[in-house]
Amino acid sequence: MNKIILIIIIILLTISILTLAQDQLQQKENRINLSSFTKAVCKNNYCQDYYFKCNNKIITSINPITGAAIQFDNDWKDPRSKKQINKVC
Repeated sequence: MNKIILIIIIILLTISILTLAQDQLQQKENRINLSSFTKAVCKNNYCQDYYFKCNNKIITSINPITGAAIQFDNDWKDPRSKKQINKVC
């Protein structure tokens, strides 16, 4: 009889621990991961700086930065790598 009670207690403790661990993992996944950055967006020889806001690596807003634009000579080439140009969150 004592062995049965001990087994039941062990099973209940195991279930409780697993449930708690699963809840903590789910809470970790649901955390908000906010970030922001600025980036120049260029078309031909005209570039405008933008402020990007992200949540969990998804862009939530893009706003132009007033006064942060430039037009280069017609033969200007963007010196950034494609990775830098296409960077998102």
